[in-house]
Amino acid sequence: MKTKQVIILGSTGSIGLNAMDVVASYPEMFRVVGLSTNTNTKKLLEQINKFHPRYVAITDPTARADFMQFRPSSVQVVSLDELSRIKVDCVVNGMVGISGLRPSENVLKYGGTLAIANKEPLVVAGRLLRETAERNGATMIPVDSEHCAIFQCMQAAKRQEINKITITASGGSFVDFTEEELKRVTPKMAITHPVWKMGPKVTVDTANLMNKGLEVIEAMNLFNLPLNKINVVIHRQSVVHSLVEFVDKTMMACLSNPSMRISVQYALTYPDRVDSTIESLDLAKLGQLTFEKPDLKKFKCLSLALSAAEMGESAHVALSSADEVAVSQFLMGKIAFTDIEKYVAKAMTIVRGRRITSIDEVLSIDETVKKYLRQIMR
Repeated sequence: MKTKQVIILGSTGSIGLNAMDVVASYPEMFRVVGLSTNTNTKKLLEQINKFHPRYVAITDPTARADFMQFRPSSVQVVSLDELSRIKVDCVVNGMVGISGLRPSENVLKYGGTLAIANKEPLVVAGRLLRETAERNGATMIPVDSEHCAIFQCMQAAKRQEINKITITASGGSFVDFTEEELKRVTPKMAITHPVWKMGPKVTVDTANLMNKGLEVIEAMNLFNLPLNKINVVIHRQSVVHSLVEFVDKTMMACLSNPSMRISVQYALTYPDRVDSTIESLDLAKLGQLTFEKPDLKKFKCLSLALSAAEMGESAHVALSSADEVAVSQFLMGKIAFTDIEKYVAKAMTIVRGRRITSIDEVLSIDETVKKYLRQIMR
């Protein structure tokens, strides 16, 4: 396997740190060309000193200005747009929010390989990104453990042989809470997950099952599947990451101990596989695997996401944009946990479900929805 040149967007976040760990474990396989962060320049500087990238991007203006005073002379500070246009073997997008949309589009426009964990671009413009990749001979590899599992299972059959897919959900921290108990969930409670270690926004989305609804839309866009071919089940052990059923009614599942490192490593080394430091799965020790239907009445965010999936692509944007604002307000202690679903529902009333024609249209809807929500939240 030749040495791959890589760029890691969001290198100081949860996915980025996993990617850096993979690169550090296999120094002969990877060379870091570029890194980006929003505000965490302290961690970025540590990464620069260890991996010696040529380019870095810092998206927060204040953090960027501060960094310019002490940046190493060997590093060139560029914009995120410039960084994502540099041709390398693989770009990992571990950013959070819709700000990762343009960089993702840039990578695919230039025919590169995009290892994408950034959920929002796949929700709001996944079809457009997929079609951009197809036009330019680019490769898009999902890093989310569920979609990475589906991606791997689907390679065992032709596209027309896929009958349906099942996305698994851990259920989050509050799967057994009553509706009354959910009203009293605090930000501190919501950013703690029983199995996965993730960033705060994704952890909150996991806690109210919005994350699973977003993943349904992601799967529709990534794999060009209709909603009626996608199923969601609660799987508390988080060992079966997803399942694919073929037309002959056989099913294939991707199993491993829960670790984002596995899917990040797979995306970086694709199409090859290399040894992993993750412990092998001991099924006898595990004892059992359980599956159950999600409670759509109690977890209304999942229900809202499924409604948006039916409505059309503009509703996908409204759902994602509203969730981004509402979760941010919840984490700051300004709204209740169960208010997230209320504000998302309000935002979805201002759009009509329709097909999106461009990235500019996506960004326009995103801006409109966020402006509307911030106004009514005041």
